[in-house]
Amino acid sequence: MWCKKHKGVFHYFGADMAEAEKRYLAEWPDIMAGRKPRAEVGTVTVRQLVNVFLTSKRDRVDSGELSAQTWAEYHRACERIIDTFGRDRVVADLRPDDFGKLRAAAAKKLGPVALGKFITLTKMVFGFAFKAELIAAPVRYGDEFGKPAKRIMRLERHRKGPKLIPAADVWRVLAVADVQLRAMVWLGLNAGFGQTDCANLQRSALTSRPGWIDSPRTKTGIGRRAPLWSETLDALAEVERTRPDPNDPECDGGCVFITRHGNRWVRYTDRGAEKRGINLDAVAGEWRKVCKRAGVTAPGGPYTLRKTFRTVADELKDQPAAMLIMGHADQSISDCYREQISDDRLRAVTDHVRTWMLAGRDGDRQA
Repeated sequence: MWCKKHKGVFHYFGADMAEAEKRYLAEWPDIMAGRKPRAEVGTVTVRQLVNVFLTSKRDRVDSGELSAQTWAEYHRACERIIDTFGRDRVVADLRPDDFGKLRAAAAKKLGPVALGKFITLTKMVFGFAFKAELIAAPVRYGDEFGKPAKRIMRLERHRKGPKLIPAADVWRVLAVADVQLRAMVWLGLNAGFGQTDCANLQRSALTSRPGWIDSPRTKTGIGRRAPLWSETLDALAEVERTRPDPNDPECDGGCVFITRHGNRWVRYTDRGAEKRGINLDAVAGEWRKVCKRAGVTAPGGPYTLRKTFRTVADELKDQPAAMLIMGHADQSISDCYREQISDDRLRAVTDHVRTWMLAGRDGDRQA
């Protein structure tokens, strides 16, 4: 093996003298500069690109800028890219018809929404290649590698139907739900909480301003503020009274909700930089069981409660207040000028949803 030593470390360039000299000339400037040598521009393979991309994103996971769960989504997309193109395909040789075949292969296994997300992630990977100087020119995807048309997305949504749950069905679920799921259901309708919002909810978010949720949404970092109903507060008090001890006090000690096995309800098990991790949503599993016991046919998982909240809240026609309660970003120009939203406006929104909820209970009793 031809090699050269630099700062006590041997760098090997292969057994063939001509090829070793070529690699040496290409890589030695990077080695001298303290950089990791990269493959010659124009010869980077799909495997090399994927490895560099995932390593770069993994660094952001280690720095806390990116969640391990999001990194797993990148990993899954990269696996699908390799399965179609092959590990040793040179990136610079990919043509629009290749990306058309990639889309067709993905479309056989993914629905319109998931397909659109995969196309976005794929363009992120190959866009990274050009920005990182791994290829000399941007990749051309062609017209066949576009996201599903909005018409297709609308038809798919129409086919699935509205994901709303009647108030009477919510009361049936509450009647058979255990302590923790009952509180999550109340949070879903009171403040538009999804299952991950519930799993990540910290005790400090309830004590910093009693009777309110007043803390950023973990998923987006966007501030959210919501007054809590008496029913929600009673349910949360019961959760605190019966809460199991967490298995990992350092990470989960501040969580409001802990499963009976001592874990966070929605969690991601990171398996390191070499493998995709495992995502577990115990809230969705418990929701399905409880709906079955209650005899309720829910049009979706627990996220249906968040959608139901927003649908009912919009009847009050105060979109900024509803968005603040849900922790949604407001990208409008009005948000640049709006300095605050009063508590009264937030109460008006949640009170409107509570009125809808209580009317469903009364209607169920009459039935």
